[in-house]
Amino acid sequence: MVFYKSFLEFDGANMVSILSFDSRSMSHLLDDKHADYFSDEFPIFYRNKIQKSGGKYFYRSAIDRSLRCNQVRAVSLMIDYIVKYQNNFVSSYLFLKNFPVLLEKAISVFPLLDSNVFSLKFDYDEWPSSHTNNDTHLRPYNDSIFNIRENYKVVFHEEEFRSIDDMSKNGEEEVKIGSIDTSKVYKIKYSVNLLPIIGEHIIDMDEKNGGDKTYLNSDVNFMGLLNETEELEIYETQTIQELIQFKWDKYARKHHIFGCCMHLFYIFTLVLYINIVYIHNSGTKKDQQTYSILLAIGILYPAMYDWT
Repeated sequence: MVFYKSFLEFDGANMVSILSFDSRSMSHLLDDKHADYFSDEFPIFYRNKIQKSGGKYFYRSAIDRSLRCNQVRAVSLMIDYIVKYQNNFVSSYLFLKNFPVLLEKAISVFPLLDSNVFSLKFDYDEWPSSHTNNDTHLRPYNDSIFNIRENYKVVFHEEEFRSIDDMSKNGEEEVKIGSIDTSKVYKIKYSVNLLPIIGEHIIDMDEKNGGDKTYLNSDVNFMGLLNETEELEIYETQTIQELIQFKWDKYARKHHIFGCCMHLFYIFTLVLYINIVYIHNSGTKKDQQTYSILLAIGILYPAMYDWT
């Protein structure tokens, strides 16, 4: 009989943590015939505290141990279990460091990304539950998720996102009691996408670093790993689509529009230069020199883009 209960003599570990080096053992432990003993109230996958010499310690989960032993099948079984029985944002902490390894080893992560593991849905009294704006908005949040309760006005600081209660307190006529068109007031759903913390990210004011900026996971190019994966189904998940949409709106759109304008400028200048110098053989040397300078300016951006 297999016991899932953690014993004190195991330093809080359980049989899953101890036998995670073997795929066959994990297959028996996580078999559906034991489903009566599985419960989302008692997680069996968590990070174990492991002692080191000198009184130091570190944390390692059963997933980390399986990856170290190259037990791909065992990791897949663990992911399936987590998606089914530990499907909440707490489980995301099990993958903060090893998620790039999952992609590199071609382990299927679609069930993980299609679950609630990397999506924290919340409903706080401090955040408006309804509003007249029914659009979807993606906003950055660079603080602990445990402080998000008090930070509505930090995330949505514009006037258009003021709550109906705030506008009513200010005495605005259009939101006085009895004057609001209830057909235009919509229920709001909030969620936090936790995927960005897997790749490189910055803590603006890190108390542990004296209030300075701290760069975390600087060696992880998360978008590059997604680009190299062959599991195309992950791009159908909401978490990945939100991540790509946010990065496009926040960073890539202006960059690529500027690049497009520079390419169009170069092509337009090149066409004029060929037409004047080679086809019609017209224009003074000063005009030809001017177009040559414009061509050099136009080609400067793509050259720098390729070299950097």
